[in-house]
Amino acid sequence: MAGAGSLLNDVKFVGGHGTLRKGPSQPYRRSRTPQISSPDNPVSAQGKDLAWDNQYWSLWVTNNGGGTLKDIWSADTYAANGLFVSNTSTPGRILAMSLEHHMRNEATFKNVSNWKVYAFQLEEESREGTDCEPVDMINCRDMVFANFWQFRVIRVNTPRPTGVRLWDCENIEILNSHAYAQVMFVTEVPYYDVNKDLKVLPWEFAKLTITGNEPGKRKITRETGKVERLASEFEFAQGITSDSKGNIYFCETRLGRIYKWSVETNTVTMIADFPWQPFTLATDTEDNLLVVFRYDPQPGYLIDGEQESVPVLPDDNPGYSGWGNSGWAAWAYSIDPGNPAGTLKPMTRVPTSEIKTVHKALYPSSRWRYDFDEAAVYLPETCFMAPDGVTIIPETYDLGRSAALSEAFPNRQVYISDESLKRVVTLDVGEKGKLSGLKDFTQKGEFSQAVDKEGNLYVADGKIFVYDRNGNETGIIEVEERPISIAFGGKDFNTLFITSRTSLFSIKIR
Repeated sequence: MAGAGSLLNDVKFVGGHGTLRKGPSQPYRRSRTPQISSPDNPVSAQGKDLAWDNQYWSLWVTNNGGGTLKDIWSADTYAANGLFVSNTSTPGRILAMSLEHHMRNEATFKNVSNWKVYAFQLEEESREGTDCEPVDMINCRDMVFANFWQFRVIRVNTPRPTGVRLWDCENIEILNSHAYAQVMFVTEVPYYDVNKDLKVLPWEFAKLTITGNEPGKRKITRETGKVERLASEFEFAQGITSDSKGNIYFCETRLGRIYKWSVETNTVTMIADFPWQPFTLATDTEDNLLVVFRYDPQPGYLIDGEQESVPVLPDDNPGYSGWGNSGWAAWAYSIDPGNPAGTLKPMTRVPTSEIKTVHKALYPSSRWRYDFDEAAVYLPETCFMAPDGVTIIPETYDLGRSAALSEAFPNRQVYISDESLKRVVTLDVGEKGKLSGLKDFTQKGEFSQAVDKEGNLYVADGKIFVYDRNGNETGIIEVEERPISIAFGGKDFNTLFITSRTSLFSIKIR
């Protein structure tokens, strides 16, 4: 990133066509009753509205949309963010837009080129702006921002790590940038390149040019046996999975974000940023990305005159049911990783008795409960069916308490962790994905485990412990942070990927 003083020259603009969408409300509602603050005011709580951040973005320009957006003030705390521009190379121009008081992002630009943005103002408030990432720019090219204001009001009471996050962007020009607040909690890093770990620290400057060719600080050698940090600055990274090509996906549950590590580019990209919390991820035989989301009944949404609720499942956890999990459900959706925003849809819920063929069943990789032995072999009456028609996710309560999903292939064995007794067990997988024959394998185990191509088992338990098929410990992998979820990926599936609280790591096994 290089800087020099400059003023923006007059530019010519071509545009004025495309698609401008106002996002729909949250899909797929059913009828567990949420804890509503007051019967007289079912959508508000002390200090925060319960219905904030539960809808799509206020403005969506996509599918080669373009044109001019002028004099727009978007302050809608119910929306995920004020502006989302995606998948367009049609020239676009924004004149004097103010995006304020959103909880997730003020603006997101994804796969965008040939846009010019003048007098762009962002403003974060104290209650709704605590977690707001002002701008994410993902795979963007040939863009100009002139007179760019990043503002935080006098009421903010938390620091903001970054203002604009860049993911694989090229030829981005920032002119006359201002980052300020009326209190000391000014944005620490106004511009941050995630994959290169490059930071622009000045709060005020005249010109910044991001070419995309800057050498990054993060050096990945891919050396066999060496644990390397691929990306960082996450809140709590979990839910890891891989597709048939070796790409890796993981998520941040509370912040509602899903990420992809590309086997082709060796970089991490945020592919989805929804106002719903992803618990875990998986893929089916057609590489559809399967997401188990937390669904909260919408405050104020009435069904037959009563507040929406969700059913209590038969295997509800007796260890803490009703104490921190009441009122929500774990439901499965599918998305096309290439177009997440336009393809999110609920997976079909089907009776287990009607399922004919199962290629694989996806179970929680760990369970924390007093009745583990019974819960581990329980096959519920309903499953979520993936778009491929042969991948199922049995609808069990512990989908909402798991950091990853384990693949159970018929006529093989699957490993599951018992968090309470600190052990990993093996189970036999039947034709329809039903588990049986529980046996202890090792007295280690927390959230996740993974199996390599030779059948060796890797168990995350503070460190990563390696076992052969017979349960003999053959090695230990030290990681800088506690492993949360692990999976094999890469071109030859010989690389172990590890999520921790803040980072994504990898180690090439052989």
